[in-house]
Amino acid sequence: RAYDDAIEEPLSNWTKLTDQLGGDVAAVKPKVLAIFDSLRNYLWTAAGKPEPSAEEAQKMLSPIINLLGEINNFKETKRKTPQWNHLNSIAEALPALGWLTVKKTPAPHVKEYIEAAQFYINPILREFKDTDPRHVEWTKAWKAIFEEMQKFVRQVHTTGLVWNSAPGSVPDASSSAPVAAPAPKAPGGPGGPPPPPPPPPADFFANIAPPPVDTDKSNR
Repeated sequence: RAYDDAIEEPLSNWTKLTDQLGGDVAAVKPKVLAIFDSLRNYLWTAAGKPEPSAEEAQKMLSPIINLLGEINNFKETKRKTPQWNHLNSIAEALPALGWLTVKKTPAPHVKEYIEAAQFYINPILREFKDTDPRHVEWTKAWKAIFEEMQKFVRQVHTTGLVWNSAPGSVPDASSSAPVAAPAPKAPGGPGGPPPPPPPPPADFFANIAPPPVDTDKSNR
Protein backbone atom coordinates (compact mmCIF):
# COMPACT_ATOMS: atom_id res chain seq x y z
CA ARG A 1 0.00 0.00 0.00
CA ALA A 2 2.82 2.42 0.79
CA TYR A 3 4.43 1.62 -2.55
CA ASP A 4 1.17 2.27 -4.42
CA ASP A 5 0.70 5.56 -2.59
CA ALA A 6 4.21 6.66 -3.54
CA ILE A 7 4.48 5.49 -7.15
CA GLU A 8 1.04 5.33 -8.78
CA GLU A 9 0.52 9.07 -9.34
CA PRO A 10 3.98 9.96 -10.73
CA LEU A 11 4.00 6.84 -12.90
CA SER A 12 0.57 7.71 -14.28
CA ASN A 13 1.73 11.26 -15.02
CA TRP A 14 4.81 9.98 -16.86
CA THR A 15 2.66 7.56 -18.85
CA LYS A 16 0.36 10.33 -20.08
CA LEU A 17 3.27 12.55 -21.09
CA THR A 18 4.97 9.63 -22.83
CA ASP A 19 1.83 9.06 -24.91
CA GLN A 20 1.90 12.73 -25.87
CA LEU A 21 5.51 12.54 -27.06
CA GLY A 22 5.00 9.30 -28.96
CA GLY A 23 7.90 7.86 -30.93
CA ASP A 24 10.40 5.50 -29.38
CA VAL A 25 9.62 6.48 -25.79
CA ALA A 26 6.02 5.43 -26.37
CA ALA A 27 7.25 2.21 -27.96
CA VAL A 28 9.29 1.29 -24.89
CA LYS A 29 6.60 2.37 -22.44
CA PRO A 30 4.97 -1.08 -22.07
CA LYS A 31 8.26 -2.58 -20.93
CA VAL A 32 8.78 0.25 -18.45
CA LEU A 33 5.30 -0.26 -17.00
CA ALA A 34 5.90 -4.00 -16.88
CA ILE A 35 9.07 -3.53 -14.86
CA PHE A 36 7.21 -1.48 -12.26
CA ASP A 37 4.52 -4.17 -12.13
CA SER A 38 7.27 -6.73 -11.52
CA LEU A 39 8.73 -4.58 -8.75
CA ARG A 40 5.33 -4.33 -7.10
CA ASN A 41 4.85 -8.10 -7.34
CA TYR A 42 8.24 -8.63 -5.71
CA LEU A 43 7.30 -6.34 -2.83
CA TRP A 44 3.95 -8.14 -2.52
CA THR A 45 5.78 -11.47 -2.22
CA ALA A 46 8.24 -10.07 0.33
CA ALA A 47 5.32 -8.88 2.47
CA GLY A 48 4.06 -12.44 2.79
CA LYS A 49 7.11 -14.64 3.29
CA PRO A 50 10.43 -14.77 5.13
CA GLU A 51 13.58 -13.78 3.30
CA PRO A 52 14.49 -16.57 0.87
CA SER A 53 17.87 -17.95 -0.08
CA ALA A 54 20.02 -15.86 -2.40
CA GLU A 55 19.34 -18.31 -5.24
CA GLU A 56 15.57 -18.12 -4.79
CA ALA A 57 15.68 -14.33 -4.51
CA GLN A 58 17.55 -14.14 -7.81
CA LYS A 59 14.94 -16.32 -9.50
CA MET A 60 12.23 -14.03 -8.15
CA LEU A 61 14.06 -11.03 -9.60
CA SER A 62 14.33 -12.55 -13.08
CA PRO A 63 11.34 -10.63 -14.55
CA ILE A 64 12.91 -7.32 -13.51
CA ILE A 65 16.36 -8.31 -14.76
CA ASN A 66 15.06 -9.55 -18.09
CA LEU A 67 13.09 -6.35 -18.66
CA LEU A 68 16.11 -4.22 -17.82
CA GLY A 69 18.04 -6.08 -20.47
CA GLU A 70 15.25 -5.73 -23.05
CA ILE A 71 14.95 -1.99 -22.43
CA ASN A 72 18.69 -1.52 -22.71
CA ASN A 73 18.81 -3.57 -25.92
CA PHE A 74 15.96 -1.53 -27.39
CA LYS A 75 17.85 1.66 -26.62
CA GLU A 76 20.97 0.33 -28.34
CA THR A 77 19.03 -0.24 -31.57
CA LYS A 78 17.86 3.39 -31.59
CA ARG A 79 21.11 5.33 -31.68
CA LYS A 80 19.87 7.59 -34.48
CA THR A 81 16.51 8.38 -32.90
CA PRO A 82 15.76 12.02 -32.02
CA GLN A 83 14.73 10.62 -28.63
CA TRP A 84 18.14 9.08 -27.92
CA ASN A 85 18.59 11.12 -24.74
CA HIS A 86 15.09 10.19 -23.59
CA LEU A 87 15.83 6.48 -23.99
CA ASN A 88 19.13 6.86 -22.20
CA SER A 89 17.51 8.66 -19.29
CA ILE A 90 15.13 5.70 -18.99
CA ALA A 91 17.88 3.11 -19.19
CA GLU A 92 20.10 4.96 -16.73
CA ALA A 93 17.43 5.39 -14.06
CA LEU A 94 15.86 1.92 -14.00
CA PRO A 95 18.79 0.08 -12.36
CA ALA A 96 17.75 2.08 -9.29
CA LEU A 97 15.41 -0.87 -8.75
CA GLY A 98 18.50 -2.72 -7.61
CA TRP A 99 17.80 -1.23 -4.17
CA LEU A 100 15.92 -4.49 -3.60
CA THR A 101 19.26 -6.20 -3.09
CA VAL A 102 21.06 -3.45 -1.14
CA LYS A 103 21.47 -3.98 2.59
CA LYS A 104 21.81 -1.28 5.25
CA THR A 105 21.34 1.83 3.08
CA PRO A 106 19.26 1.17 -0.07
CA ALA A 107 17.89 4.72 -0.50
CA PRO A 108 21.23 6.23 -1.63
CA HIS A 109 21.36 3.56 -4.34
CA VAL A 110 18.20 5.05 -5.86
CA LYS A 111 19.63 8.55 -5.71
CA GLU A 112 22.78 7.40 -7.52
CA TYR A 113 20.76 6.40 -10.57
CA ILE A 114 18.67 9.55 -10.51
CA GLU A 115 21.92 11.41 -10.89
CA ALA A 116 23.07 9.08 -13.67
CA ALA A 117 19.86 9.79 -15.60
CA GLN A 118 20.38 13.54 -15.15
CA PHE A 119 23.38 13.30 -17.49
CA TYR A 120 20.95 12.62 -20.36
CA ILE A 121 18.13 14.77 -19.06
CA ASN A 122 20.24 17.91 -19.26
CA PRO A 123 20.53 17.83 -23.09
CA ILE A 124 16.75 17.35 -23.32
CA LEU A 125 16.23 20.45 -21.21
CA ARG A 126 18.63 22.46 -23.36
CA GLU A 127 17.06 21.32 -26.61
CA PHE A 128 13.38 21.67 -25.76
CA LYS A 129 13.16 24.31 -23.06
CA ASP A 130 12.11 27.02 -25.49
CA THR A 131 10.55 24.89 -28.25
CA ASP A 132 8.45 22.11 -26.72
CA PRO A 133 7.85 22.22 -22.95
CA ARG A 134 6.23 18.78 -23.03
CA HIS A 135 9.69 17.26 -23.13
CA VAL A 136 10.69 19.27 -20.07
CA GLU A 137 7.59 18.09 -18.23
CA TRP A 138 8.38 14.53 -19.31
CA THR A 139 11.82 14.67 -17.70
CA LYS A 140 10.34 16.07 -14.49
CA ALA A 141 7.75 13.29 -14.41
CA TRP A 142 10.38 10.62 -14.99
CA LYS A 143 12.59 11.91 -12.19
CA ALA A 144 9.59 12.24 -9.87
CA ILE A 145 8.99 8.48 -10.02
CA PHE A 146 12.43 7.78 -8.61
CA GLU A 147 12.40 10.66 -6.18
CA GLU A 148 9.21 9.25 -4.70
CA MET A 149 10.71 5.78 -4.75
CA GLN A 150 13.72 7.04 -2.84
CA LYS A 151 11.43 8.51 -0.18
CA PHE A 152 9.46 5.25 -0.01
CA VAL A 153 12.63 3.19 0.40
CA ARG A 154 14.03 5.54 3.02
CA GLN A 155 10.81 5.42 5.06
CA VAL A 156 9.64 1.82 4.63
CA HIS A 157 12.77 -0.20 3.83
CA THR A 158 15.31 1.96 5.64
CA THR A 159 17.96 -0.71 6.16
CA GLY A 160 17.05 -3.02 3.30
CA LEU A 161 14.03 -4.78 1.85
CA VAL A 162 11.70 -5.87 4.67
CA TRP A 163 10.52 -9.48 4.42
CA ASN A 164 7.72 -10.95 6.54
CA SER A 165 9.26 -12.69 9.52
CA ALA A 166 5.86 -14.20 10.42
CA PRO A 167 4.47 -15.90 7.29
CA GLY A 168 0.71 -15.82 7.01
CA SER A 169 0.40 -12.48 8.77
CA VAL A 170 0.03 -9.08 7.17
CA PRO A 171 2.64 -6.41 8.01
CA ASP A 172 1.29 -3.43 9.92
CA ALA A 173 -1.84 -5.35 10.89
CA SER A 174 -2.38 -2.93 13.79
CA SER A 175 -2.96 -0.09 11.36
CA SER A 176 -6.46 1.30 11.14
CA ALA A 177 -6.22 1.20 7.35
CA PRO A 178 -7.52 -1.84 5.46
CA VAL A 179 -4.88 -4.56 5.51
CA ALA A 180 -5.47 -5.86 1.99
CA ALA A 181 -3.90 -4.25 -1.05
CA PRO A 182 -4.83 -5.06 -4.64
CA ALA A 183 -3.45 -8.40 -5.74
CA PRO A 184 -0.33 -8.39 -7.90
CA LYS A 185 -0.62 -8.65 -11.66
CA ALA A 186 0.31 -11.95 -13.25
CA PRO A 187 3.20 -11.39 -15.70
CA GLY A 188 2.08 -14.31 -17.86
CA GLY A 189 -1.42 -13.01 -18.65
CA PRO A 190 -4.55 -15.19 -18.65
CA GLY A 191 -2.55 -18.34 -19.26
CA GLY A 192 -0.50 -17.87 -16.15
CA PRO A 193 3.15 -16.89 -15.70
CA PRO A 194 5.79 -18.51 -17.92
CA PRO A 195 8.37 -20.88 -16.45
CA PRO A 196 11.05 -18.92 -14.60
CA PRO A 197 14.28 -18.38 -16.53
CA PRO A 198 17.64 -19.53 -15.13
CA PRO A 199 18.81 -17.48 -12.16
CA PRO A 200 20.88 -14.41 -13.09
CA PRO A 201 24.40 -13.78 -11.81
CA ALA A 202 24.76 -12.30 -8.34
CA ASP A 203 25.90 -8.94 -9.73
CA PHE A 204 22.94 -8.79 -12.11
CA PHE A 205 22.58 -5.01 -11.98
CA ALA A 206 26.26 -4.30 -12.39
CA ASN A 207 26.46 -4.38 -16.18
CA ILE A 208 23.06 -2.93 -17.07
CA ALA A 209 22.98 0.72 -18.06
CA PRO A 210 26.20 1.80 -16.32
CA PRO A 211 26.59 5.51 -15.57
CA PRO A 212 28.05 7.38 -18.56
CA VAL A 213 31.78 8.06 -18.63
CA ASP A 214 33.15 11.57 -18.84
CA THR A 215 34.47 11.08 -22.36
CA ASP A 216 30.90 10.99 -23.65
CA LYS A 217 30.58 14.67 -22.87
CA SER A 218 32.67 15.52 -25.92
CA ASN A 219 29.81 14.20 -28.05
CA ARG A 220 27.13 16.38 -26.42
